[in-house]
Amino acid sequence: MPLKVQFAERLALGVELYVNQKMTLLESSAAAPVCRKTLSKELKDRGLLRNEPKKVSERLEKAIKFYVDEKLSAYNAATKAGVGQVGLLKILRERNLLRNSTDKSAANLEKAIALYVAGESILTASRQAKVGNQTLGNALYARGLMRIREERKPKSTVSRQDPLEAAESRVSSIALSIIHSAARIAANHQGDGR
Repeated sequence: MPLKVQFAERLALGVELYVNQKMTLLESSAAAPVCRKTLSKELKDRGLLRNEPKKVSERLEKAIKFYVDEKLSAYNAATKAGVGQVGLLKILRERNLLRNSTDKSAANLEKAIALYVAGESILTASRQAKVGNQTLGNALYARGLMRIREERKPKSTVSRQDPLEAAESRVSSIALSIIHSAARIAANHQGDGR
């Protein structure tokens, strides 16, 4: 039997299982066996494709429950249920359950500003309040709360050298190094001749 005929028969079987046996797309494509995408396209072309609600695993349902009922973050809910965060976020968006994080972000920014005003550094305040340093810095600058940095004292008490003097000093240092090196070599040769 030609390959195209076998494929056509399997595709027809997939359509029959989907339409008459009320199997899901995944079940009928596996039973036929035919590619799910090919079967889906065929059903769509014939106007037979049903709008099937996505089946969500029990673990994903648990994650949704953790997110909605226990008010866990999407990351913590996904971790606790043992599912992926991306999949959970997708389902939450589809079901219009995703919380608006703007209010929480604003509260965190205010906490970071309060920590900074109380004396913490931008880095410490942003980490404790869970906001970005740049976000905190921008907010502090916009509100005129940015502390003016004190002039840092040099670590050394030696005055700065003129660049020309510094170059002369380096040349002198190199010359002395060469002289000392030559003296050691000469002393070693004299010691070998004895």
